[in-house]
Amino acid sequence: MLAASTVPTTLAGHRFWEANDTETRNEQLMQFCKNAGLAAGLLATALDTGGRPSVFWRSRRAASKAAGSVATAAGAVGTAAGSASHKVAELGSSGDLSSDLASRTDHLVSHASAAGHVIGEHAAAVGHTVGEQAPVVGRAIAEHAGELAHTLTDAAQSVAGTLGKVSSNAKQRLAA
Repeated sequence: MLAASTVPTTLAGHRFWEANDTETRNEQLMQFCKNAGLAAGLLATALDTGGRPSVFWRSRRAASKAAGSVATAAGAVGTAAGSASHKVAELGSSGDLSSDLASRTDHLVSHASAAGHVIGEHAAAVGHTVGEQAPVVGRAIAEHAGELAHTLTDAAQSVAGTLGKVSSNAKQRLAA
């Protein structure tokens, strides 16, 4: 996302080819090249995994593990609440108090289990969405990088042409 926003910002903000004086042109060219290098570095970081799983795969996996952990924790809370409910019921001698505690504990177990299930589903959905969007974002970044490469090529050719003219003019002046 950062690389994708860097490209249009660089193209709009550092239009060195439109600068009239040399100092401004050089400053804008330096900033343009710096931003282009940052965009290339971000793109390389996002796409080159060096043989390891990609950032996108790792984020999907982390979301899936989080969903499993939440479900496990909810199950543990439910088991503990169920155990407490049975203990209270065993103490039945206190009549209404134990019945009320057992009822409230069962209610707690039900809500903890439902909440764990919902949280697990949301975590899995987030992981799935990240996994689906990763290739789309990757393609968009690659497309913008290709456009940037064309723009950089055109700008470099323009700069080379200008430098050629300056060099030719300097040679003519020195010869005269």
